[in-house]
Amino acid sequence: MKHTHRKFVRLGFLFMAIAIGLGAFGAHGLKDIVEEKYIEVWETAVRYLIIHASALILLGLMHRKFDEKKLNLALNLFILGIALFSGSLLLLASSEIWAGEKLTFLGAITPVGGVSFIAGWFILFLKGFAVDRDNGGITESDKKHSSTHSHRRHRHSSKKSSSDTSNQKEAPVME
Repeated sequence: MKHTHRKFVRLGFLFMAIAIGLGAFGAHGLKDIVEEKYIEVWETAVRYLIIHASALILLGLMHRKFDEKKLNLALNLFILGIALFSGSLLLLASSEIWAGEKLTFLGAITPVGGVSFIAGWFILFLKGFAVDRDNGGITESDKKHSSTHSHRRHRHSSKKSSSDTSNQKEAPVME
C-alpha cells in the first residue's frame, strides 16, 4: 500500500474513533444540556463523519482500483467535508455550552462541507476507476503490481533451479 493511501486509511481509523466518542457523548452527555433539535444536529454530524471515515478506510485500502489523482482529490474533499460539514454542525450543536450562546452563523458553513462530500463522490463516479481500455481493463497499477510479483517469482524460481540442478540426475533421452 502506498504511503499516501496508508495515511488516508489511518486518518479514517482516527475519524471513526472520534465519531464513536462524539456519538456516545451526544447520546449521554448532551441530552440534559441542549435542546432536542441540537441533539439531532449532533447525530447528523456524527452520522456523516462515520460514513466518510468508512469511505476513507475502504477507498484507501482499495486504492489500486482507482485513478490515483482522482482518488486523492476525492479523499481530500471528504476530509474537507468532514471538517466543514460535521465540524460546523458539532460546533453549532454545542456552541451554547462553550460560547454561552447559539452561534447560528456556523450553519452557513455546513453546505460548503456538503458540497465537498458531493464533489468527492461525483469525481469517483465520473472518473474514479483507473481502467486502461486498450488493455482489456487492466490498470497501470495492476500491471506494476503484477510485474513486481512475477519478477519476484522469477528470481526465486531461478535461484531454486540453479541450486537444485546440481543434485538432480539428467533424465534419459528417448529417441
